Amino acid sequence: MQAFFSDGDGAAKKAALEAARNVLEGIMTNSIAAITPGGAKTWNATDYHPGTGASGILATDLSVAADTLIIYAGGRALSGINLAQGGLVVGQVAVG
Repeated sequence: MQAFFSDGDGAAKKAALEAARNVLEGIMTNSIAAITPGGAKTWNATDYHPGTGASGILATDLSVAADTLIIYAGGRALSGINLAQGGLVVGQVAVG
């Protein structure tokens, strides 16, 4: 998915994602516990593939350090009146 940043608008896309990160860093004041899978502790990060819109697993049993938030980003042309689509890793989606 590195191609998202390698086209002609790559620098602007990266700057927009970094701006979103800065906003989240500014409003998140709680500590986030680390995710350390193993044994009976297992999980899947699921979301929609940004290029196709198909749902699927992004990562299985991903270890995440404490106080770390992972943001997956991508893009594709949407049909109809939708200008944007976003969602959480848990698969909840907002369209508008």
